[in-house]
Amino acid sequence: MASDNASVMVGNHNSFMTRLKKKVSVLIVLRCICHSCENILHAVATYFSGSAKRSAILFDFQEFFGVESRKILKLSGTRCRLTEVC
Repeated sequence: MASDNASVMVGNHNSFMTRLKKKVSVLIVLRCICHSCENILHAVATYFSGSAKRSAILFDFQEFFGVESRKILKLSGTRCRLTEVC
């Protein structure tokens, strides 16, 4: 099941997910892919920028595989919102 993170869809009490789990015991839930990817990218950037040792390991890894050495940039805190144009 793929859904946004609304509580009516994936909440712990009386949501679509909890009702569907009663019928499908092996249900796999995929929450909002946009927010999930954003969280992963942020975690990766934070992991490497938070430690000089980990940054050096990344550099060694890039050098070993012969790829251009690049710094991992952090995501911007700004979010775009789509609005309907009348």
